[in-house]
Amino acid sequence: MSALPDCGASWQARLALAFAPVAGRTVIARRAQHGPLTVQKAFYPEGAPAHVYLLHPPGGLVGGDTLDIALDAAPGSHALVTTPASGKVYRSAGPRAHQDLRIAVADEARLEWLPQDTIAFDGSDYAQRTTIELGTTARLVAREMIALGRPAHGDRYGRGRLDQALVIRRDGRTLLEERLRLAAPSQLLTAPWGLGGATVFGTLYACPADGAVLAGVRAVDAGPLRAAATLLDDLLCLRVLGDDATALRDYLARAWAALREAVIGCRPCPPRVWRT
Repeated sequence: MSALPDCGASWQARLALAFAPVAGRTVIARRAQHGPLTVQKAFYPEGAPAHVYLLHPPGGLVGGDTLDIALDAAPGSHALVTTPASGKVYRSAGPRAHQDLRIAVADEARLEWLPQDTIAFDGSDYAQRTTIELGTTARLVAREMIALGRPAHGDRYGRGRLDQALVIRRDGRTLLEERLRLAAPSQLLTAPWGLGGATVFGTLYACPADGAVLAGVRAVDAGPLRAAATLLDDLLCLRVLGDDATALRDYLARAWAALREAVIGCRPCPPRVWRT
């Protein structure tokens, strides 16, 4: 079943993770959890960096649900945080579902926020807020992917609301601030100045980046997707539109692989969960 009605109860879930270097590798130094949002343990497929999978047992959000996530990377730490499956936002009978994400990356710390896509089903109402605070020498790669319905399964995004807000700051100075507010049906879905009929879209941010990183990302074959990358000072912004969520995930994974060594300082090591 692709869309669920509200049942009168909502989940309020919070998870705060702090990463720190201990004995030559990054560990989860502090964890605070409330509700159905958790991690089991850190994995170390490439040695010192910690690979962490965020788990949301309900499998999706309904109206009134909230996910509150805070990630804090201490100096010298390196964490890659992802999710094992697509997130889902189901039909709402009125209340809005929320995700609030706060990321803090200290000087000489590295953090990669690479979740799978979020599927916003027809009739859903979803607000996503992301705030990223970077130290002067912090290193970051972050991505967001949204699928509007699942047209291949007969679920088309004919009505609903999506409100995305993002702020990236370094030492208190704003590098990027943007917002997308979409209410279907809307011209924004179909007009050339909007999504142009695309049903999936994504962004990838990397810092610090330079002209060589930009050229490397632009050289990655986007296939049927529409992609464009630019630099805002040393913040790389890659934006993608398309109609195939699998193609979007694959392309952003290859773009990440193309820039990871230059930005993060490590050769690509895709999380094992991406292959399951």
